[in-house]
Amino acid sequence: MGFKINHEINHEFAVRDAVAATRDAAKAVVGASQRLEHAVIAARLAGGASWTSIAAAAGITRQAALERWERAVSEAEVDHATREAMFKELA
Repeated sequence: MGFKINHEINHEFAVRDAVAATRDAAKAVVGASQRLEHAVIAARLAGGASWTSIAAAAGITRQAALERWERAVSEAEVDHATREAMFKELA
């Protein structure tokens, strides 16, 4: 009977550890995805990098890069232009 209880306890700890590892990995993926998006935005806005070069760097096709990040870059361009206009008005 003692072995069965130990086995159940070990199983419970293993499941808890696996769930914690899943949570930690998911957080890491979200963080990496955000950093990747920020890098793409910076490459497009600051450096004028082409979608082809961004796609190559990310290991995906140009079409996949456009589908994944074009909207975020467009929104960042609008925000950047709005900020620039506000600063000019204040100067």
